[in-house]
Amino acid sequence: MNGQPAYRNISQNVDLNHDALGGDSLERLMMKDALRAVKDNQYDFDAWTRLLKIVEKVNDEKASRDAYDGFLRRYPYCYGYWKKYADFERNNKHYEKCLTVYERGLEAIPLSVDLWLSYIAYVKEIAQGQRQATAKIRDVYTRALEACGLEFRSDKLWVEFIDWEISNGEFDKAMILFDVLISTPIALFASHFEKFKHFVNSQEPDRILTSEEYNAITDLIYPKIKDSLDGEPLFFMEEYEDDSIPIDGENIEEVQPKTVRRRKHNEHALKAFREEIINRKHQLYLENEREVSIRWVYENAIKRPYFHVKPLERDQLRNWYSYLDFEIRTGKKTRVLFLFERCMIACANYEEMWIKYANYLEQLEDLASARAIYKRATGIHCPRKPGIHLAYSAFEEKLGDIETSEAILTEFDRRHPDYISIHLRLISIERRKANKN
Repeated sequence: MNGQPAYRNISQNVDLNHDALGGDSLERLMMKDALRAVKDNQYDFDAWTRLLKIVEKVNDEKASRDAYDGFLRRYPYCYGYWKKYADFERNNKHYEKCLTVYERGLEAIPLSVDLWLSYIAYVKEIAQGQRQATAKIRDVYTRALEACGLEFRSDKLWVEFIDWEISNGEFDKAMILFDVLISTPIALFASHFEKFKHFVNSQEPDRILTSEEYNAITDLIYPKIKDSLDGEPLFFMEEYEDDSIPIDGENIEEVQPKTVRRRKHNEHALKAFREEIINRKHQLYLENEREVSIRWVYENAIKRPYFHVKPLERDQLRNWYSYLDFEIRTGKKTRVLFLFERCMIACANYEEMWIKYANYLEQLEDLASARAIYKRATGIHCPRKPGIHLAYSAFEEKLGDIETSEAILTEFDRRHPDYISIHLRLISIERRKANKN
């Protein structure tokens, strides 16, 4: 952004004369009017969305890109428009550009579960038949969980990743995901534990446990079931022909069936293994249940978790304040930072929320991150609001950078004159500079 108007690129690159727009067709004339509206007021959200609807109909590639770029520079939290932009590139067969749009969108709003799921579906589509397709898809799923796996309503992402691993026969990898999921406080935690139990009761234990876990449980259960085994071993080895076709791009004609040997456990051993595996995770489930229950009142009160330019109800703002204060009291930095990022999506237009975020980071003595928050707020989300600029200026002056402190307010005053609070602060800064000299 760097203080540049969000419409500048589109108003420069899309000529407003009707010849350049292809004559006087109704859509072209409508696009001219929409462009003028955006140029007249770069902060008119409705004008931007009208423009985007029109360029969708016209399907002018350059005009469409300029419109999407201009809008998303101003409103990067509108994940649905990142999806529309990616679909536009895909529909026009610009597959690399589609990937680039997704990556840009996920950098702008990494907590969007829906955008990650859309991206993953696209990666699966284009990775078919490629070498290392499985590794590429797994990498994207992993990135998605790292980015938004703590989102309270990320259930679909977790389930989709686990089901994908199971469909590939990667039961040990699915088990690793279950291990994390069982301890993650998200909305459908109870159904995930039921899914976990079904998974355990459907697999041979050695296929889902590490060798260390398997041996430890064997040592525990064997004395208890020894008499029931009646001299039989815990398991026997069975063989079968695996003629499944790999999905990583190998030549299908060259794929040869292979003999696979695996353990088949005695029914008494199998029952004991499964009970012990589930019992070991049950305590984690109960602890997670408590974590969900103490957050439920806050989560249930969130009615608009997504971004919109319309003001939030005061009850919604109070709930975000209370929820943030609760997480701060718990002292778990990762969860606090994640909740702040969730909050900023819904409360992007509220400068007091950005200031609260920056103050929290400053208290942690993470000054670089606090500065980054101020830059995000002043450069993208609240460029016209004096309060966040005053706070940013005070932050820099407190750190001894009085030149930057003054420059922040001078630039704001140039773009948005006549704020008395800005003028008074600039006068105070000048006095302090004079006294210092």
